[in-house]
Amino acid sequence: MQSKMIAPQFEGNIVAHPLSPSVLAKLGGLKQWPPVSQEFDPHSSWQHTFRIWICHGYTNRGNENVGLIRLARTPEPGGLTFRLSVRQTILHVGGIRQSLDADITCRNDLFGSPIDWHLENRFFRGDRLSSTLSNSLEGRRRADRIELRTGDSVSQMNRVKNVGSDWSVFDAVQRWPFQRSQSPSFDLLENLTVRRSGQRIFYRGVENFHHEGRDLRLHHFVQLGPGMLPYDYWLDRQRRLVLVTTFTRAYILDSNYVLETAGSASR
Repeated sequence: MQSKMIAPQFEGNIVAHPLSPSVLAKLGGLKQWPPVSQEFDPHSSWQHTFRIWICHGYTNRGNENVGLIRLARTPEPGGLTFRLSVRQTILHVGGIRQSLDADITCRNDLFGSPIDWHLENRFFRGDRLSSTLSNSLEGRRRADRIELRTGDSVSQMNRVKNVGSDWSVFDAVQRWPFQRSQSPSFDLLENLTVRRSGQRIFYRGVENFHHEGRDLRLHHFVQLGPGMLPYDYWLDRQRRLVLVTTFTRAYILDSNYVLETAGSASR
């Protein structure tokens, strides 16, 4: 199944089209397409670094890199579970730097369902840690219940069935079939903390994209559901997740990206 990439539409200096590979290319967000990786196996160990880029709605100003996220997948013996390491840094307005580290044990299932996790969310102004904004979280799933612990506070989510997280879906979508279908309804744990029920992911087919003299065929998935903005996932023919977009934010696979360039304009 194949669809044609829609040409981006701009009204003067206003971006009037959702972020997509062609829109990002027009805005300068895609400097270089990730090179082909013949050895990539979504079921094995891998590491992805995504550059985090935002658009402020204009074609000629305010579009910039604001951070990075590094995901590393390590299968565990027996093949039923895997470890997912998340290292994310975002530069906020006012010189505040957010550092989020998460270590997750996931089931090797349709959604990469989290079983146990530890999350550290820290905010810095310069080198100084803000203790009022920073927090840590422990989570675990047992049967149809999820327990979250922050300090002395414990909360529960009951009657859970299909569960994913924003980062485990980055992994799981690489293992899905390229065929017109939709996922079962699932709960997504946003930042491993907030439950967003009724999510579904749909396969939209193949989209053609011409960039820097290369004709690329990208497989397109879309996530829709209550309480969240839509997420679009684009994979290459090696099944690598190369681009994720949601509203004004894009996660662009870029193994050469270094943090020192975060916050610099990418026009």
